[in-house]
Amino acid sequence: MNAKLRTLALVALVALGAFVGAGAAASNGSLTASPATPGDSSTHTATLTVGNASTGSLNGFQVDYSEAGIDVSNVGAEDVVAVGIDENDDASGATVDQNVSDDLSAVSQSNNGQTLTFSFGGSYELSSGDEVVVVYENVTNPAAGDYQINLDINPQSSGGEGAATLTVEESTSSTATPTATAEPTATATAEPTATATEEPSGDQTAEPTATATDEPAAEETATATADGSNEMDQTEETSTSGPGFGAGLTVLALLGAAFVAMRRQN
Repeated sequence: MNAKLRTLALVALVALGAFVGAGAAASNGSLTASPATPGDSSTHTATLTVGNASTGSLNGFQVDYSEAGIDVSNVGAEDVVAVGIDENDDASGATVDQNVSDDLSAVSQSNNGQTLTFSFGGSYELSSGDEVVVVYENVTNPAAGDYQINLDINPQSSGGEGAATLTVEESTSSTATPTATAEPTATATAEPTATATEEPSGDQTAEPTATATDEPAAEETATATADGSNEMDQTEETSTSGPGFGAGLTVLALLGAAFVAMRRQN
């Protein structure tokens, strides 16, 4: 009875070991192309999750295109866009937590130019569940179809293999016909018309006209009284005729008075 129990326990341990070993192998591989259309020069992004068998130093990463018939012999170190480690494989796409491009030592081809190997100096450590990410350009896409691509972490040892599917398909997006856009019509803006403003003419002030005011003529009145006396009322007015005019009148008045007196005496 004990022998049977021991046998069953041994079988269970072997089965469990096989299951754990299978589960610890590299998995969750992916390979995407951009653009993914046939015959185009494309940027490929390859990722593979680390299993127990490939933990330790990162020494290499391999992409095998032989089943797709892709020649990658023209891909060199200068075509590597990014390479790194996504710790715990918790990010999508090409996102990484550690950039390991400084540890990349070489890019080589084998298998008639259809297998691409990235070699590293071993300065970075891999833990189970991490993801290795490599992005590189200058790959010519094959004809439309789905292709299985084999991936391998640390290909110099065993246990880091995985697989991914590369999908290449014809573009289904229609090319939109560009809409002709009318050139904006330039609106001619009239130049503002300069308005000639006449300088205000100087105010011409007429010289005041001298008004000649005639001085009232001197008025001389000679009155002869009944008792023979001569009375002469002389009113001198300012005249504009000249200084001798008033004196002349006076003389005439005196002569007239004398003439009247003489007649009375005769």
